[in-house]
Amino acid sequence: MTYIGACFVILASTFIGFEKSNLYIKRTKNIKQIIDCLHIMEAEIVYNKQNLQDTFQIISRKTIFPMNVFFLHLAKGLEATVTDIHGLWQAESQHLQKLSTFQKEEIDIWNQFGFTIGDYTSESQQQQINLAKKYLQQVLVDATEERQTYSKLYKTAGFLFGLFIIILLL
Repeated sequence: MTYIGACFVILASTFIGFEKSNLYIKRTKNIKQIIDCLHIMEAEIVYNKQNLQDTFQIISRKTIFPMNVFFLHLAKGLEATVTDIHGLWQAESQHLQKLSTFQKEEIDIWNQFGFTIGDYTSESQQQQINLAKKYLQQVLVDATEERQTYSKLYKTAGFLFGLFIIILLL
């Protein structure tokens, strides 16, 4: 009976370590999603000359959770007469942060980009999109380095913590 309990403790602590490690993996995937969304946005606004509502609907269909929810809510928000698209963007960004593993740094860049959306010509908007992509690429590099460092650490620490608890209890 003691061995079964010990196995459960080790399994539980290892699972917690793996879950913490997965947060780093999800964060890098989410940052890649934002960059992909910016690529789609650039194509739709600059080359296909779509309006914002149609662009947001297209992006919501071409992406996965959580970005599809973000853009779907933006598209629905634009169905009504909106005087402050930046406020809508900010509100949806806060909701996005709750749904995802984005940290303050990514949300700040995303919100800063949101202040430029719809205020420029398509060529100037393209420059703003490219600038946001550049910043997010750097954040992605940093997040990937963090993932490589801390992901293994949390996996190992979870197992070792469980082993430590077992040793203390014996």
